[in-house]
Amino acid sequence: MESIMNNPYRILGVEANFKASALQSNLNKIKAYTIAETLDELVFDFDFPILGSLKRSEESINEAKASIDLSNDKIKHALFWFYKGGSNDLPAFDCLKDGDFIEATENWKKVSSTEITERNFSAYLNLSTLYFFKSLENGSINKNLFADALNLKLKFLESEFVKTFSNSVADSTYKKTKEELQLLFIETVNQNFVQKGKIAISDIIEILNTIPFSSKLSALKLFIQEPINKIESHIEQTKTKRKSNPSTANVTGKQLFQNTQKELSALKTVLGKQDLKYGSIADKLADEILQCGIDYYKKFRDSDTTDPGSESMNCLKLAKSIAVGATVVQRCNENIEGLQEWINDKPEREKQKKILTDFERVKNIIDEYDRKSDTIANAKQLINSARTSLANIKSVLGSNDELYLGLSSRIASDAQNMVVAEVNSIQSVISNTYDNVRKLSALLLLKEKVNEAWEVTTMIGNMDLVPEFRSRYNTNKSSLSNLRSQLSQIGASRPSGGGSSSGGCYIATMVYGSYEHPQVIVLRDFRDNVLNKYTAGRKFITFYYKHSPNWVEKLKDKKTLNKAMRIILNGIIKLLK
Repeated sequence: MESIMNNPYRILGVEANFKASALQSNLNKIKAYTIAETLDELVFDFDFPILGSLKRSEESINEAKASIDLSNDKIKHALFWFYKGGSNDLPAFDCLKDGDFIEATENWKKVSSTEITERNFSAYLNLSTLYFFKSLENGSINKNLFADALNLKLKFLESEFVKTFSNSVADSTYKKTKEELQLLFIETVNQNFVQKGKIAISDIIEILNTIPFSSKLSALKLFIQEPINKIESHIEQTKTKRKSNPSTANVTGKQLFQNTQKELSALKTVLGKQDLKYGSIADKLADEILQCGIDYYKKFRDSDTTDPGSESMNCLKLAKSIAVGATVVQRCNENIEGLQEWINDKPEREKQKKILTDFERVKNIIDEYDRKSDTIANAKQLINSARTSLANIKSVLGSNDELYLGLSSRIASDAQNMVVAEVNSIQSVISNTYDNVRKLSALLLLKEKVNEAWEVTTMIGNMDLVPEFRSRYNTNKSSLSNLRSQLSQIGASRPSGGGSSSGGCYIATMVYGSYEHPQVIVLRDFRDNVLNKYTAGRKFITFYYKHSPNWVEKLKDKKTLNKAMRIILNGIIKLLK
């Protein structure tokens, strides 16, 4: 480590509390060796080869002299060098000269394991310096040795012998308090170890937090800005990744959480959860992790291959675990609640996927028949067209499902409206027609259509319907039943022999202008009492009633033909009488 290997006191070949005469003697030797151009051959007692190679130059010597010119600099460098004070120091120095680290360590450990005194405080200083060096000897930090080094030095700096140390290294005019000296030491540790990447901030904060010393809170705060900067940097990197590729936002969110845990924990240790600065950075971090979960969910919520529920929920819960502010906590809770509902609805979503094709088909059928005319035939076609898709939906959702009942009832309602519209249209014609022939023709058509309507109405009744529509349906069915019953009376005089007679004699009624005309009555009696008794007669009646309405419709306005037919009928009636 640079602060020890190239310590200015080492370059000048003196201990931290050197005497001016000793330094001057060394400077004279340095000058002589420099003149002789043999400076690389110069060796002092405090070179300690165990600390690594040392190459002196005129430049390094001048820099070393300048580095300890001021009292504060003397103290700073002295805290990372060796101090000669107690009786165990000289034997330990000799061990270091010989490269015996273990023996030197044992010499100082013997006297640093007891209460600190004026006679042994130098052992704390020197053993700490040696531990600092050894903690980095192999290139990677030995945290246990590093922790011991910090503990020893801070234990000394917390003692009443700090003044003795500062007076002997600087002079009596140096008035720094022990708290100020502690902070100077920690700042130097930060510069030489933390900022140079030798040890993580989280590790040193963890160590410092276990050591009791007066300036601990202030010392710990020296390390907070770097973790804040690191966290903010990770947040910005994650934000860029998330926006460019939301399909991996779940991974980037978890990585952000993992990459910032040490720093966030360190800040929490130093500042406390209630600190505004801690709350601010924690909420920034939580908000970004939360957004990663949200974006991942949005990317795959409609996917048939990837279910984002679990991964998104993981990010959301990680965000909540570090959120501090009420706003961010509430946002986390709301999103967790909403996502949980979505996860719980998965079985229903699976059902919806299965019925999607049939659902769309039913919708298209409804749209198609909305554009068609209101006829009973179209109503029947509507029901038949939707039957298969409705059955498929029912098999997946069940007969009591709200969506299925709604679709089935909509088809039924549209069909019923078509039926009612056509029946009402024919009834309107009957109500507004005073021509007996036209009225009779319309009545026959109504009878036919009501029978067709009854068939469709029965089909509707067999469908699954919502209660509200079932009630309307029953009312309509009852009305249609009554109408059907009334219309059935037309032709009620038909004998039991099986003829197809109807109450109306259409052509005769057209010719004579009245259903109750005496000549018409004669023809009806002949039909019922003569023709209906014979097979040939019944066939004639059937044929007549099948085609006569059409004949009437075509002949009703042809006066000449009607006159001729009247003459013919009069002749037939005379024969019948």
